[in-house]
Amino acid sequence: MAYPSGEVNYPTGGTACPAGEMACPTGEMAYPTGETACPTGETACPTGGTAFPTGEIRPLIEEKPFPGRERAHPRDPEGSCQHQPDTTPDGGKSRTRRQVPLRAGVASNAYQPKDKKMQKLTISFSKLNNNDLYAKASHIMATLAGIPGDTYFPEPFPSPIPGLADINTAAQALKAAMDKITSTAVTAERNALREPLILLLQQLAPYLEIVAQDNPEWLEYTGYDLRKTPEHTHMPPGMPQDVRVRSTGITGFIQTKCKPEPLADFYELESSPDPATGPWTYRGSYPNSQNMETGGFAHGEDVFVHVRAVGTNGPGPWSDPALVLVS
Repeated sequence: MAYPSGEVNYPTGGTACPAGEMACPTGEMAYPTGETACPTGETACPTGGTAFPTGEIRPLIEEKPFPGRERAHPRDPEGSCQHQPDTTPDGGKSRTRRQVPLRAGVASNAYQPKDKKMQKLTISFSKLNNNDLYAKASHIMATLAGIPGDTYFPEPFPSPIPGLADINTAAQALKAAMDKITSTAVTAERNALREPLILLLQQLAPYLEIVAQDNPEWLEYTGYDLRKTPEHTHMPPGMPQDVRVRSTGITGFIQTKCKPEPLADFYELESSPDPATGPWTYRGSYPNSQNMETGGFAHGEDVFVHVRAVGTNGPGPWSDPALVLVS
């Protein structure tokens, strides 16, 4: 359909808009048929979206989404037309890029926000022996081929992601070598056949993570083990236990030990001639709870020491005092 006088034609191969819609600038792609034209000076959102206010710039459909601060259109609280400015180096001009959600079945190179902390699948298969490796591969294949694994991660997977048939071929080759009578040559054969199976399992894992989008239920049906996430706490370390102190054999020197505290970054040591009345003298900080040496004591002196652990969230309580007779 011809455009009204003064409008710009689409590039060769573009689709004409219905009567009353505005043409896109040269080089941009047409919006799908069925969108409604915006008032003069406004630019259309994607299908179903709401028009941007006058003077805002339409997203370029072919551009990749830009990571960072997304914001919803004031008249689009559901976020169907998310956009954000991207300041470019050419004169400080800004453009708007549309945030495209990632859906199941997308290619492995699809955009993921940098601040997205995706749950990872364990791929350290090299640590497994042959029997455990074969069992793990069989479990992964059975889980992905079963229900609902085949619904969450339907085959065929996009190239070059290995399929379950590829993994099964490698697993059966290893199993055949495992069934042979052990010899030097058979051991070498088994070791050689492990590597292709491990590689295929490692190549499949990132694709499953992308499709699952950090959904714990979906990740559970991959058959892979989930990588453990360290627990964060705002608590300081606990009180050191099993504090022991002895003379080192060097006159005036003593060595103190205690059980390691999980949240400790280092340990502090104090000494006193009397734990009830003090005073306590600071003897230094130590990175290792098993080797806290200090000196300067008199031969035959009774010395009490106590220890505390210091972590990211500050020091913990002092331990019960321990006594040593300095040699």
